[in-house]
Amino acid sequence: MATSPMRRLSLFLLWSCVFLALLVALDQLLLRLDFKSPPLRAVQTFHHDFRSRLLGLPSKADSPPPAAERQRPSASDQPPAPGAPPLPGYVYVDESGDLQFVDTLQEVPRRYRGEARPLQP
Repeated sequence: MATSPMRRLSLFLLWSCVFLALLVALDQLLLRLDFKSPPLRAVQTFHHDFRSRLLGLPSKADSPPPAAERQRPSASDQPPAPGAPPLPGYVYVDESGDLQFVDTLQEVPRRYRGEARPLQP
């Protein structure tokens, strides 16, 4: 017994909608539940990362921490006071040819101190 093309199309659309509804339900399950087992947490972490890259949405790791978890800024996070001399910085090239930036000349390894240059503000 042959089925009509219209019936096949309607069955295809019905099962496509069921499949999409299951995908959305699984997506929301992975976004909202807090899994305790390491394999499920790994799947959830992968899903969050994949979803954020695919859709361009921020992931949980990218969101700022709640107010209770925020720390007060330290002195090093604060900009220098007006009128204070800027902190000198130095740059040097290491053995692999990479530029390295440090705050003080003492942080530069001895063998590179002759080549280290102060940063200009």
